[in-house]
Amino acid sequence: MPARNRFFRQIFSVLTVVFILAIGWSLFGLGKVKPSQDVAISQIVKEVNDGRVDQIIVEGNKVTALTKDKARLVTYKETSQGLKDYGITGDKVTINIKNPDSGAIWTTLLSVLLPFLLLGGLLYLMSRQARSGNMQAMSFGKTTARLADGKKGITFKDVAGMKHVKQELVEIVDFLKNPAKFKALGAEIPRGVLLVGPAGVGKTLLAKAVAGEAEVPFYSISASEFVEMFVGVGASVHPNTKILIRHNNSTKLLPIGKFVDQFYQDNQEGFTVPVSNAQTIGVDFARGNKFFGSSAWKKIGAVYRHRVNKVYEIKFTGGNITVTADHSVFVREKNYIVPKRTDELEVGDALVSLPFKTRSLFLPGVGTTHKIKSHPFPTRLPYDRLPVWTSEPVNSEALEYRFVPRSVAHAFQTTGSVTRSVSSPVIAVNANATDTLTYSVPITRDLCKLLGYYAAEGWHHGRAVKFGFAINERELHRECVHLMRRIFNINPHFSPTKNNAMQIEFYSVPLTHFFASHCGEGAHNKHVPEFMWDMPREYFVSYLDGLVEGDGHIGKKKLIELTSCSTQLISELSWLLHMHGMPCSITKYEQSGGRYIKNSKSPLPDTTHYRITIGKSANYLTGNLDTDFGRKTTIKEIIEKPYDGYVYDLCGVDNEAFFGGQKPVLLHNSRVRDLFTKAKKTAPTVIFIDELDAVGRQRGTGLGGSHDEREQTLNQILVEMDGFDTEASVIVLAATNRPDVLDPALLRPGRFDRKVTLDLPDRPERAEILAIHSKNKPLAKDVNLEEVAKSTPGLSGADLRNVANEAAILAARDNRKKIEQKDFRNSIEKVLLGPERTSHLIKDREKKVVAYHEAGHAIIGHLLADADEVHKVSIISRGAALGFTLSLPKEDNKLIPKSQFEHEIARLLGGRAAEKLIFKEVTTGAVNDLERATEIARNMVTVYGMSELGPIKLGEREEMVFLGREMGMHRVHSEKVAAKIDEEISRLIDVGWKSAVALLKKEIKVLHHMAKELLEKETLEDDDLRLVFATLKVEKN
Repeated sequence: MPARNRFFRQIFSVLTVVFILAIGWSLFGLGKVKPSQDVAISQIVKEVNDGRVDQIIVEGNKVTALTKDKARLVTYKETSQGLKDYGITGDKVTINIKNPDSGAIWTTLLSVLLPFLLLGGLLYLMSRQARSGNMQAMSFGKTTARLADGKKGITFKDVAGMKHVKQELVEIVDFLKNPAKFKALGAEIPRGVLLVGPAGVGKTLLAKAVAGEAEVPFYSISASEFVEMFVGVGASVHPNTKILIRHNNSTKLLPIGKFVDQFYQDNQEGFTVPVSNAQTIGVDFARGNKFFGSSAWKKIGAVYRHRVNKVYEIKFTGGNITVTADHSVFVREKNYIVPKRTDELEVGDALVSLPFKTRSLFLPGVGTTHKIKSHPFPTRLPYDRLPVWTSEPVNSEALEYRFVPRSVAHAFQTTGSVTRSVSSPVIAVNANATDTLTYSVPITRDLCKLLGYYAAEGWHHGRAVKFGFAINERELHRECVHLMRRIFNINPHFSPTKNNAMQIEFYSVPLTHFFASHCGEGAHNKHVPEFMWDMPREYFVSYLDGLVEGDGHIGKKKLIELTSCSTQLISELSWLLHMHGMPCSITKYEQSGGRYIKNSKSPLPDTTHYRITIGKSANYLTGNLDTDFGRKTTIKEIIEKPYDGYVYDLCGVDNEAFFGGQKPVLLHNSRVRDLFTKAKKTAPTVIFIDELDAVGRQRGTGLGGSHDEREQTLNQILVEMDGFDTEASVIVLAATNRPDVLDPALLRPGRFDRKVTLDLPDRPERAEILAIHSKNKPLAKDVNLEEVAKSTPGLSGADLRNVANEAAILAARDNRKKIEQKDFRNSIEKVLLGPERTSHLIKDREKKVVAYHEAGHAIIGHLLADADEVHKVSIISRGAALGFTLSLPKEDNKLIPKSQFEHEIARLLGGRAAEKLIFKEVTTGAVNDLERATEIARNMVTVYGMSELGPIKLGEREEMVFLGREMGMHRVHSEKVAAKIDEEISRLIDVGWKSAVALLKKEIKVLHHMAKELLEKETLEDDDLRLVFATLKVEKN
């Protein structure tokens, strides 16, 4: 390994260690010696009023109370409130206000700067790794599926519970491990298995376990990634296809092959390589994704190349482009633009190109007008000056001298004797002299015109910049000299030739470099100045003026013609003209050598010239650039050709489109479907598709756009699954929690014809899951996972994992080395109800209303036998609630009796009933209770048949598939029946309300007592509740 690489790796390792230590210090509070206790701010207020606090420390919103018995009580106040708002003043306790940022400079540096340093170091090492030939194939190049080795993966032993599910899947494992025994009996291996269950029950884990048990490769991909994969790469264009690239602050029109090849080493192909700081001209759509908005610079995510043996040449009006069969180009269909595969194109199809002509207003007497959409160039200069030369130290002993004409000597302001003869050599002058030459020049229209002159009739030879015009073009002579003097402060030397031409020479080495860098060296290497790609329209027009005046021709029909032997100059001019809304055509013609120019000693060689023609309607000199400029870019011919070489593509371009070609034509990335191909090659294999309902919903119900994309992806899944032969041992496992919305075509035999249902875990399974997630966590002796499992009915495996993790976080925050049972209790409440809002201070009356409200819930829940059992009551805010009553089912029930629904309605209405009894009015605090009670009553009537209407289901679920959610119940009954349903719902609610009111009236003393206890303690746990009910001898009904 090179020493430099070792150095960077060592620095990176040291920074990593420091960063980890900083994280440890921050998370685990290293160095802290005093334990702290999180409390509500009301408790701190009480401690201060009782005189038990020595000092209050305020750091931002954090409030710490140091008590006289050395305890540290911590809470947080509202940002908008001060301590005085809570009744804490300096005459009661010492208040110390600290700047939360003081003494934290190093912490800030570590937390802010180190991540960026680590990220920068990581990216640097990754880039060096890529350049050294160890480039890794970015998975989105051909498929985003993640591959896992089944031999080292998860097995059924790692999956807690789900015994019946594992038994159903054992057969699938056997198929994968021993396919021969099934084939010998003529049995066909199943192609698809659908795993159905709520979110978080372990569908993905189970799929991995199937592959692990069978010891086969496991490909996993989400359905949303599946869509991206099918709009990926694979389709490509010929290496000579011109694209406009902005890369590392340089803008060039170059062949796509030249741009992409720099990211690959010899013989590398078939995978994408990420690129950074690269953009190309793409498209912004209008009104969805079917209307052309405008061209725009778009970021390139990656590049791709691979070999093919066949390509298609598409010949169209004004040019041609060569692509692979599966590459798509955008075509015009009425007012829309849509991508169309090459092998589906037809002669006469209109391609999307720049400029884009679209219909505009209809004017009476005129008809339909048209609007020309050109590229939106900047309206202001991105920069305003160009450097001409830089001042550098000169070695006087190494100066280069040459004989120059007298005029040049004056131009350089040299010293010494000068003869009167202009043509005779008179003096040795420093060729790099720049005494009068300006250091930099402003970018003006005059400069652009001068560069146009140089592109037409300029060159440099040795240390001189030269322009060659016909001897009778005196206006051009004067204009060129005038511009050179005014812009560069330099004088000319005139040299008439024997060919009736005039050479105008300017001697300056910096100027030769200036013109060569901006315009190219030699007639065959001329190009447009790079800064012209970012210039406003009028600057390009001035450059075009110089070209036309210098070497152009304007015919009688107002046609402008420009000729050059530089393919680069012609291509760049063509792109710029089209991008500025001036369509043109290019004609190539060969000129045989052998001719002699007057006074020339050698014949001319064979040459190839290119002519650009700008039509009358697009002639910028006429000013009629928004008129109808003629025909669309239509396909004339499509030719299939043999080919042996690389083809190329740009990946990750926004809107999956970029312009390319001899003139800018809009290209589109086509689809790749190699996931199934790879799976077949590595068979036996498991493919797992998560969130199948994201693409597998019933077809034909969308509104277009991305829904069309989803339907095409679904169609491709069906095609690929049908393409599995009986010998291919590839099984597709898919997961969904919405089997009801899947397209029926997915579920027919031969596709996902097996369905395995996963339920939420019961209590023993929850205990097993908690044991797995607590395996590497230090637990205190008082932890009873069976009790935790009992307190978590209805939670999924993912929820239980979150409970275990939150318990660990709570223990770490208290600087304890082991997780205690109380941590699990608090984590359950946090997962179910949200975090405590201890800083939320409410008024005394509101606090009293909340206390009676929650006491009402608790009492009704305790009194009714079939209601959920009450475990905790609190008036401390959690989430959006001002208080809460935690009720949990006594056991996991698969079947729910009618009485349980009725008692649950009464319990939910108990809080509102308590408000009405005590305060003679009700508040908005019961809004969530009312929603839940009404939903239970509605389901009893319309879904479960538990009403006076009889055992009948009324209504059907209605949903908008393209939105992916239920919208309510679709009524399939009469208005009369609907009225009866409403009456039954009201009756059930009324029964529950009267029951709650009657019970609370009977136990009014208990209600007052519990509310008082809540106002004093704020929270009543299991033991407190049992004591209240036992003391007052409250028995269940």
